[in-house]
Amino acid sequence: MSLGYTKEDVIKMTKQLPALFGYSIDNIKRKINFYKSINLENIVLEDTKLLMQSVTLSYARYRYLKSREIIVNINSYSILFYCQKVFEANFGIDNKAVKKMYPFEEYLKVQKLYKKLEILSKLNREASKKLLNRSVKKYVDENNSIEKRINNKYSRVLKNSKV
Repeated sequence: MSLGYTKEDVIKMTKQLPALFGYSIDNIKRKINFYKSINLENIVLEDTKLLMQSVTLSYARYRYLKSREIIVNINSYSILFYCQKVFEANFGIDNKAVKKMYPFEEYLKVQKLYKKLEILSKLNREASKKLLNRSVKKYVDENNSIEKRINNKYSRVLKNSKV
C-alpha cells in the first residue's frame, strides 16, 4: 500500500494473481516501478497476471522494441508479454539473447543514479534556501543596525538643538 494502492486494489490484484503472495516485496516493487517508468502502471491493477513475467525479460524486450522504433504504450503493451515462440517469430530474437543485449542491472544502475541526483538536488535546494535565509537575515540585521544608528543620531541632533 506504500506504493499508492488501496486495500481494495491489493485484494483485486491478489484475486487476479494469487501467486502474488509468494513474490518478494522487492520483486513486486521492481516490477511496479519499472512499469510506472514506462507509463504502463495501469497493467499492475488491471492485468495483474502479467506480473508473472520477470521484470528482466520485460525490460529487455521493452528496450529491444524501443531500439527498433516500435512503440510500446497502453494500446500495444501486449507485445511485451508474447510467449517466447510468438515474440521470436515476430521480432527475430529469443529471450536469452534479448536479456543479454539489455541487462536489467543497467536499468537498476540508472535508477540508483536518478535517486542520487534527486537527493543531491534536494540537498542543493535546502542549502540554497539556508543561504538565502542567512543572506536575508544578514540584510535585515544590517538595515536594523543602520536604522538604529540613524535614530540615535537623529535623537542626539534633536537633543542638541533643544539646548
